[in-house]
Amino acid sequence: MKINKINILVSSAIFSGLPLFAHAADSNLKERNIIATGHAQVFIPETVATTQLAINENGKNADDIQKNVRVKADKLVKALKFSQLTTSIETMYFSVNPQWSYPNNVAKLDGYSASYSLQVKSSLTDAGKIIDLAMDNGATSVNGPSLSASDKERSSAELEAIKLATLDAKKQAEASLSALGLHSTTVKQITVVNAGSHNQPQPRYAAMSMAKLDNQSAATTPIEGGKEAISAEVSLTTGY
Repeated sequence: MKINKINILVSSAIFSGLPLFAHAADSNLKERNIIATGHAQVFIPETVATTQLAINENGKNADDIQKNVRVKADKLVKALKFSQLTTSIETMYFSVNPQWSYPNNVAKLDGYSASYSLQVKSSLTDAGKIIDLAMDNGATSVNGPSLSASDKERSSAELEAIKLATLDAKKQAEASLSALGLHSTTVKQITVVNAGSHNQPQPRYAAMSMAKLDNQSAATTPIEGGKEAISAEVSLTTGY
């Protein structure tokens, strides 16, 4: 008889615990989330100019044109460094190539071409001065400048865009819940989907070549900057 009483007590304890688990399951089922995605854009000024300068020579003798380009390149680099207008000077390439023609489908060596190219970075305000300086010191062509914001400005703008996109996502979630008479409880997840500049640096072509500008041209080639757009997208998961 004592054994039977123990069995009954154990069974009662097991069955009395079942409603507690069922209640917990019901609570989990009632937990709901809303997901909203916010967007933001911040515009910052273009303050950095990237310009490509080139020296090109053609001639019959490869050694002669290579020497000519080397002398002109040395003069150009020294002039740029002495001016202290640049933030960086980088050699992009130096090449000497044969020039062929094919009269009557027969290969004929007409001569050689040599090219030397530099990429120069500077502030926007000095870009025009650099172009003029380069043309006065042996450069035969100019490409650019391409304008962009500085790394420091872009980094600060990215953080600001993320902040604004997060607030935008929060407003969207609250507006949706408010329309249904509901209220948010807690933010459960924040995802920065993307952030940064989606604009490629825009070239402002100086359109200069070996044919020098006339004396009536402006004292400095004018280069005008625009704005760079920094955007961010943030996803917010909120409980209610």
